[in-house]
Amino acid sequence: SRNRLNFLLERNHSYPIWVPKLENNINEKYIYSPNVISQGLIFNAQSKIDLYRYSDYNFQNLFTIRGGPQLTLGKFKNKIFDYTQISIYPKYTFAKGNSPFGFDQAVDNHALELNLKQQLIGPLTAGITTEYNLDINSPEFRKYFNTNFEISWNRRAYKLSAFYRIDNKVGGINFKIYSFNFTGLGNKI
Repeated sequence: SRNRLNFLLERNHSYPIWVPKLENNINEKYIYSPNVISQGLIFNAQSKIDLYRYSDYNFQNLFTIRGGPQLTLGKFKNKIFDYTQISIYPKYTFAKGNSPFGFDQAVDNHALELNLKQQLIGPLTAGITTEYNLDINSPEFRKYFNTNFEISWNRRAYKLSAFYRIDNKVGGINFKIYSFNFTGLGNKI
């Protein structure tokens, strides 16, 4: 029966490396996406500070840095294989202190995060996210963890998806609604 308090500070940056010319406005061909897909190659960087304080006076301070390329191809307008997104993010966490909770302790502090999302046919997409453990001090060294599979049905106004996390054997369904303030298709310039 302990309490935990968390202070979080996160900073994200994206640096375009290659960005083709994009359409300015969404049009009637965008039936699978609520916005124009930003194609190209970008470098994403993230830094995050987590400060955990526990009611038994334990603490855990985490500083995580992560960065790497994200490649997005396709406009997600055509019926088959018109959208692919791949990203690879090496990440490292500097940890100080200990958590009284087993689920909360920082472990596997050096990893390679891999993400893939692919349109299969029409509004149906599949995705996988996982991390490859590069922490030589971990008993899980050179193993995949935090693996999540997702399959989704995408429309301009909503997204229905099902997911399954292998590590903790948890699955579920998500439903997102987009564009409550949508005022119509963009005007041609």
